[in-house]
Amino acid sequence: MTGLKMFLGFILLLTVGCRSCPPPKIEDGKYIFPKRQISFDVPPSPPWFQSKELPDRFNPKSQAWICTLGVFSDIIFVNDARNGAIAAEVQKTWQDIGIIPPQKTEAVIREELAKNNGARSAPFVSDYDFKITVPYVCETPLPILHETFTIKSQGTTYRCEIRTYIYTIDKDDTCFLRFFLWSAPATYAQNKAALDDLVKTLQRTPPAPSAQKAEAAVQ
Repeated sequence: MTGLKMFLGFILLLTVGCRSCPPPKIEDGKYIFPKRQISFDVPPSPPWFQSKELPDRFNPKSQAWICTLGVFSDIIFVNDARNGAIAAEVQKTWQDIGIIPPQKTEAVIREELAKNNGARSAPFVSDYDFKITVPYVCETPLPILHETFTIKSQGTTYRCEIRTYIYTIDKDDTCFLRFFLWSAPATYAQNKAALDDLVKTLQRTPPAPSAQKAEAAVQ
């Protein structure tokens, strides 16, 4: 009977936790992502506005290369006056980084960087540099990787950044949160300041009520 109860609880966790989790939303100037238990303030509008996808002008085009920078973003903001864009994406990793030592965390990040080395050597990418910060992985989103580079797209040069944060949810799952920045060189300081202001508001949110009920059912 106990086994049946656990099985039914597991099924409930899958159906209720997945189907009933509220979708991401913007509320009172905050972007809230219940499934990944994260929120941050959105850039002020105007001059920033939400875009369904990254404008083509930020996407380098080449016959031999496909640029996927920002393609999988969960939310994108564009500033036409300053020719800049900010995007964010959050993904749960298959590796349980939350329980390994910091030295191993750095090794995992370097392995991922090595796998994606080809993208960084694309003809439209230059001045690539990175810095790894290996924090103690916990429930608080902490910076783990900062990448800077330049891309040339459709005759225009953009200065870019990728800031990666790491944190745990649901006790032992690990998430990567990435912020992307594209900016014309002349307005880089202003667009970078907008991203700086955004990441200062980054915070965890409690699990969605449906997920809490599902976990209780399993117990």
